[in-house]
Amino acid sequence: MKKQVLLFNLNGQRRQNVEAVCRKLSLDVHVVEREHFKSPLGSLVGIRGLSLSPGGTGNAAGEMLIFYGLSSDDLDRFLESYREEETNPVKLKAVLTPHNMSWDAGRLYEELEKERKEIG
Repeated sequence: MKKQVLLFNLNGQRRQNVEAVCRKLSLDVHVVEREHFKSPLGSLVGIRGLSLSPGGTGNAAGEMLIFYGLSSDDLDRFLESYREEETNPVKLKAVLTPHNMSWDAGRLYEELEKERKEIG
């Protein structure tokens, strides 16, 4: 399984910072274009045969990072390196799991926003 980071709505220096950290840690980077926001998230990392679960909007309105295939140590290294590179980090981050891999980007984005607001 490849270690991958999916980028949604990242541009400019922030995108370059994420890409630099991924290169440093030998992680594959996939910039997800808007026309793929309605696809099952798992299909974006190469998982075949997924059906899109209901409830998605396909509208990930802001920046988001999704991690796939990273161990907890890999994730910790990414986050530590990313904090060193980026003073204003992307707020919405998630790990692709069996639970959310059939969701579209909009559904995950909305769920992460909801959780972030609940946490405060």
